[in-house]
Amino acid sequence: MHMFQPLQQAIEKRTAVVGVVGLGYVGLPLVRAFVTAGFRTLGLDVDQRKIDLLREGTSYIGHIRSEWIAACQEQGQFEATADMARLAEPDAICSHGDIADWSEGAVAWFRERLADRRGYALIEDEGTFFAVTDVSARYVAPARYGDRIRVRTWISAVRSRGMTVSYRVSNVATGQLLCKGQTTYVCLGQDNRVMAIPVHWAAKLLS
Repeated sequence: MHMFQPLQQAIEKRTAVVGVVGLGYVGLPLVRAFVTAGFRTLGLDVDQRKIDLLREGTSYIGHIRSEWIAACQEQGQFEATADMARLAEPDAICSHGDIADWSEGAVAWFRERLADRRGYALIEDEGTFFAVTDVSARYVAPARYGDRIRVRTWISAVRSRGMTVSYRVSNVATGQLLCKGQTTYVCLGQDNRVMAIPVHWAAKLLS
């Protein structure tokens, strides 16, 4: 029997337990995807605040309903923990902690604030979308497993039809700069054509 055959069989039978490391704007939707596919899922994050909210049945991601979080936990389909020692429990682990995710996660947080905490969906509901056209990064030093990472994000340029967001990634404990870069966005309408940023959103971006 091939060494991976038991895992393959567990995946096919939906008896495998999946671990998702990081429960932010990428990780929590991944949890939903695995649960929806029929897998019991263990979510891990070093941010105890996220864990506490999830255990209360509260979602902090706009397009994932709190009722869904509560129901999944009640049915034993999903569990959240900050105990990284439990990484030994899943049969398969999904980790997405790279620089693009960290930076985009910080941008997502900023966009939530831009929409007065009512969620980025409010901007999209008005028919306004921000699409990534370019990402650049300069790596300075590595991050190690278990390190706490800080991502500082700010708008470095606003144009009539787009904006540039810059970021610096550093180690929380040492202050060491790990990476710096920027992401360029273009504003799109519902027809996916480039459009000018609506005046009221442009004013918020410049404030």
